[in-house]
Amino acid sequence: MTNADHDIRMNTRQMEELFTATAFGEHFAIGVDATDPAFEAGLATLLEGAGGLWHACGEGFDAAGLADLAALAKATKAKLGQWGKPQGSHKGEHGYTFRSAAAVLKQVAPMSRETLAATFQHVVDGERFAMVLGARGPEDRHILACLLVERAGMVRPLARFGSEWIDDLVDMTAAIASR
Repeated sequence: MTNADHDIRMNTRQMEELFTATAFGEHFAIGVDATDPAFEAGLATLLEGAGGLWHACGEGFDAAGLADLAALAKATKAKLGQWGKPQGSHKGEHGYTFRSAAAVLKQVAPMSRETLAATFQHVVDGERFAMVLGARGPEDRHILACLLVERAGMVRPLARFGSEWIDDLVDMTAAIASR
């Protein structure tokens, strides 16, 4: 997929035809093009969607980083339990809210890791990825997450989602990283 392709929507069957490996969750999917010469392990693309219609979250990344993404998703889930409290009758089924007031998660621009750590209070750092957590609004402590990927020494936003999607990201990334 090229940068211009991230606006293209495709169904599950089309994804399976386009990518050499795929993993599907309820809200997220990952497609890997192992034939892409840009990276030795291939090019991975994170997609989001529902009902079998998917669109790319942003530019692809080195598929060698899938294990790092899986580890970051798992670490983020642990931090959500530490920094917030689960909503709903099942732990986290409706996401998490901060226990007390927290900074609103505004748009995240590309920046260095040092600037990221200095700018945001709740950051989960991984090797190739990072996750920033913040409140939905000044009066709404529901936790939003912004997944970032490192490119050329800068972390760049890849996906923004509600904390209720973290289990899906954990399960789906673990499934493809284990292949």
